[in-house]
Amino acid sequence: MPRLRSFAPVILAALALSACGERAAEPKTEREVEKTGATVAVTEAWCRPTPNGVAVGACYVSLTAARKDRLVDVTSPLSDDIQIHEMTTEDGVMRMGVLPDGLELPAGRTVTLRPGAEHLMLMNLSQPLVIGEAAELTLVFRNSPDVSVQAQVREPAPVEADPGV
Repeated sequence: MPRLRSFAPVILAALALSACGERAAEPKTEREVEKTGATVAVTEAWCRPTPNGVAVGACYVSLTAARKDRLVDVTSPLSDDIQIHEMTTEDGVMRMGVLPDGLELPAGRTVTLRPGAEHLMLMNLSQPLVIGEAAELTLVFRNSPDVSVQAQVREPAPVEADPGV
């Protein structure tokens, strides 16, 4: 018996090491299974150039979800704080604010983030957004797989006059 006690630490170490071996993959959670299904099409990704010394930038995209979804986060190597914003008008004053629950994406309908409306704000930019370059953005959705895009940095297209006016 005393001899067996001297081997106890060795036996325990062997058991612990064998537990560290490869395991069968654990089943995915319901959310992970859902995220492998329907996707969100991301088009028309672009960002405004930033003036010298400005550390905040704005980016825009068009999103079309195959099924009801929500844009919940955006990441980029250019900023560690990207916010999903909306513009509202109260008493004739435009206000910008964070959408804390993200942006709703109805099934089959394109939602376009654009100047003066919903948009992405890149706070504390690590480098300026320069015309002709691209900003890497990864869009994170509640139910769909993440989508990475290269958003071209450019000036906004001029607003066309309504031909009926």
